[in-house]
Amino acid sequence: MGGNMEVIVIYNPASGLKKTNELQMIEGYLQSQKYDYKLFETTIEEGPLEILSKLDNDCETIITCGGDGTVSQTLRGMHNFEFKCPLLIIPLGTSNEIAQNLGLKDDSLINILSLLKKKGTRSLDYGLINDNKTFTYALTFGNFTEVTYNTPQKMKNWLGYRAYVLYGFLSFRKIKTYRVKFRYNQSNVSGNYLFGSISNSATIGNVFHYEDDSMS
Repeated sequence: MGGNMEVIVIYNPASGLKKTNELQMIEGYLQSQKYDYKLFETTIEEGPLEILSKLDNDCETIITCGGDGTVSQTLRGMHNFEFKCPLLIIPLGTSNEIAQNLGLKDDSLINILSLLKKKGTRSLDYGLINDNKTFTYALTFGNFTEVTYNTPQKMKNWLGYRAYVLYGFLSFRKIKTYRVKFRYNQSNVSGNYLFGSISNSATIGNVFHYEDDSMS
């Protein structure tokens, strides 16, 4: 079903490895299907959250093109500014774990875009902190949690996922424990931990992997 569908496209030109003609393919597909769309490219000063804050929330679909950070910021903007439309994820980042959890990572760009015609949706849980801060697939604390944020973008563009591993080795000299107490299902738990996570993902950083029978 093409024609007159109002689509917002948020594209991160800095994400992932060396860029090819992805943006041209996305625009070419939308134009060929006669979708009405508005394209917004992210910058250091203006990410998905800032972009969505300036737009009306009555569009029919949002397409976010980038890595996990781009997707997470888009979802936070959709929550904060009450966008009720579906979100289509185009995974163009280094890890793309959110897309991987949805089975999109290894699919072709055109096949993902063709989902616009089907208008089928899947539910995606996200967490909420203090009513206005969301986390999409993992809220973590402890050692190594800063790696995804502090790894330089140029290193990620050059080495891909290996940049996270390399940068993570630099964190070993800073390892320490964290005293944590939390309540879960009427049980109180406390202790000293190196790392902790609240997550709905099968993997975290492609380092921690949950078995299928533990994902209940």
